[in-house]
Amino acid sequence: MKLIKALLFLILLSGFVVLQSCSTTPTTTTQGNWVKRQPFKGVPRSGLITFTIGDKVYAGLGYNGKDYLSDFYVLEGQIWKTIASFPGTLRERATAFSVGSNGYVGLGYNRNLDGDFQQLNDFWKYDPAANKWTQLNNFGGGRRYNAVSIGIGEKGYLGTGYNGTSWFGDFWQYSPGTDTWTEIVSYPGDKREGASAFVINGKMMLVGGKNNGLYISDLWEFDPSNGSWTNRAQATNSDNYSDFKISVRRSNAVAFAFNDHAYMAIGSSPSLTLSIYEYDPATYRWSQKSNFEGSSRQNAIWFVTGGKAYVGLGEAGSSHYDDIWEWRPLDDSNLDD
Repeated sequence: MKLIKALLFLILLSGFVVLQSCSTTPTTTTQGNWVKRQPFKGVPRSGLITFTIGDKVYAGLGYNGKDYLSDFYVLEGQIWKTIASFPGTLRERATAFSVGSNGYVGLGYNRNLDGDFQQLNDFWKYDPAANKWTQLNNFGGGRRYNAVSIGIGEKGYLGTGYNGTSWFGDFWQYSPGTDTWTEIVSYPGDKREGASAFVINGKMMLVGGKNNGLYISDLWEFDPSNGSWTNRAQATNSDNYSDFKISVRRSNAVAFAFNDHAYMAIGSSPSLTLSIYEYDPATYRWSQKSNFEGSSRQNAIWFVTGGKAYVGLGEAGSSHYDDIWEWRPLDDSNLDD
């Protein structure tokens, strides 16, 4: 009898310990909130481009699953206004940047009804004051798409990409004053397409992408003042390596700087993901934030204007989107607007 009572006591005690253990298990929380905003004025699409001049955002081109699109818009305040249509070959997965008071657009591809790809190497300038497009000298590195480009100071920088048979790891500098392309020293990493780039503290960060189906986990910092590249990837034995690898191992994502930090969101990894990670340039560390609250997608756009950051459009299989979401990194999760 005493043995039975002892066994019952041990069973009850073990259950209590389990309950206590469960009740004290910390809950993982993430910060940040997504608020749905006014949709894009044009038809749903993916592979479009954006550039920002001052506080105005310009967006256009892309593919809606059936047609290539030439329309272009400027976002002034909360209103998308139609501007001059793009006069060149229609395309998707092009690249764009702004320098001074002008925007620059080029590369990408157009596929005909037979499914053949026409890779492009042309470049165009948009002058907002004249609402006019002007064709420039062709890109010096040849035809390609899924490249990255950034404007820093008085120069544009463009590199990486794919031409249907080869991946690229080269980088080029564009000088608007002379309309010339000059090849510069490239990062000492893998060639890639579908990578992302953002500017923080006056330096360009190149992150992610893929090569021959393999997703790349690295982070390179380019300093335009001396043309040098620095490896900013977390070491494999770092306590932050797991978050770093999850955050950057994706392609056709969005990456942008906002409020002294940067963010890597959505894209393919290799399946579509809703995750977003924050990068702290002071520590080079990555931390998870609240998932994107729209549908999972790739080939979307981002822009920062009026002190706010936005992500939207893009594709998931045969679905194309026109929705736009504001990212509020300091809000608690799931707050209503």
